[in-house]
Amino acid sequence: MKNLLFLLVIIIYSFSYGQSAKKLNKRLLAEFASEQQKQDSAFAVFSQTKREFDSLKRVTNGKMDLLSNEERRAVKSVDKTIEFISQLEELGFNPYAIIPKDDPNRKEFPRYREFIRPLKEIMRTEVKFDKVSNRLYLEGLKRKEQNVMLTEKISEYKTHSKDNAIHQENLESNMEKLLAFFPKMDSLSRYYKAVTDEFKIKGAKLESKLDALRAEYIEKGPRGFSDAYKKVFYDAFPPSPEEMIQEVEMTKAGWGDGTYDMVIAPPVEPKDQEVVYDYVEEPASFPGGSEALKTFISKNLRYPESMKEAGVQGKVYLKFVVSETGEISDVKIARGIPGCKECDTEAIRMAKTMPLWIPGKNNGKAVKSYFILPVKFQLE
Repeated sequence: MKNLLFLLVIIIYSFSYGQSAKKLNKRLLAEFASEQQKQDSAFAVFSQTKREFDSLKRVTNGKMDLLSNEERRAVKSVDKTIEFISQLEELGFNPYAIIPKDDPNRKEFPRYREFIRPLKEIMRTEVKFDKVSNRLYLEGLKRKEQNVMLTEKISEYKTHSKDNAIHQENLESNMEKLLAFFPKMDSLSRYYKAVTDEFKIKGAKLESKLDALRAEYIEKGPRGFSDAYKKVFYDAFPPSPEEMIQEVEMTKAGWGDGTYDMVIAPPVEPKDQEVVYDYVEEPASFPGGSEALKTFISKNLRYPESMKEAGVQGKVYLKFVVSETGEISDVKIARGIPGCKECDTEAIRMAKTMPLWIPGKNNGKAVKSYFILPVKFQLE
């Protein structure tokens, strides 16, 4: 009788436990499906926000490119005006008789790179959605084992759900920060445009005066004018080859205030008693003439990006040897652009890629000769 009663208790307990495990399994499966649905919904919202953020980044990049170009134009117009002011002052004329002396302090000129630094940091920030795999293999497992796996998976969903909520907030916050910059970018854009327009007007007035002085200089000839006119209006009366060579071979001290970053080309030692002529009856020339030379330079000269952004312009004067067979050698800097060593290096590199020249001649015979070549770096 006692054995029968004990067996009955075991059967009832086993049945109750089985029913409890079954109910728990059913509840856990329902909770698993619910968490799965929550993740899918959160991921859909995050994906849509991410698409909007990426679209906003593209718009922001476009605005930043526009700002960069507008700053470059503003700086160029300011630099050009400053150049005209300097030239007029050098000629002994007061530029502020034409324009007001209220130019902005260049140190306070708002710089694009500093302005966009916070934007760059925001756009570099990568926000991701930590998605839990929906896969769960329960086949062949007992309910107790299934319940353990379901409990762990549900816990993983909930942990990631909290993290992804933070990621969603961060993404939305980054979007708000980008949008908050748009009015500031528009304001800076208007500032750059105003500076460009203002200094274009000032520059045009100053340039008009310089043109008048230049016309008077050309009409009356160089006699009676100061050396400053020859310097400012350098191409009004092009120097003869003899004068150019003499100018190139001047010492740096001979330039007075030392505003030119001048490097004297070292003399070339003749090899095997071969003479390199400073002057020849028929100067060496680029195949196809001066227009072909201009085309070659424009296609092969690379404007240093750092100098382009800084608005640096000017001419680099190269001195090199053209052999009897047209080879270029001993390329040196005769006169460089102040503060632009990159321009000097690029001009030399370009010259070394030139094809064979037509050699200079004396008495109809090809000879070795020096050639002075101006290489112009100018922003469009």
